[in-house]
Amino acid sequence: MALEAAAFGRLATPIIKDIYEGAKKFGVRGLHRWEAKGFAAKMGRRIKALESVRTLWKPEAISLMDFFIRRN
Repeated sequence: MALEAAAFGRLATPIIKDIYEGAKKFGVRGLHRWEAKGFAAKMGRRIKALESVRTLWKPEAISLMDFFIRRN
């Protein structure tokens, strides 16, 4: 059993290393995107647009939180 596990470990190591390297590059690209000028503001505008709705009673956009939760 130990011999089989060791053999599997030796066979799987290059595959695992390739997966790790690919994931690391993907993560670095994602971090660079977050650091890009204007990206945070763009994401903020997009989130605000997604959480806003228009109703028959209020044609101007309102927050979903205000629509579903009555605040006093």
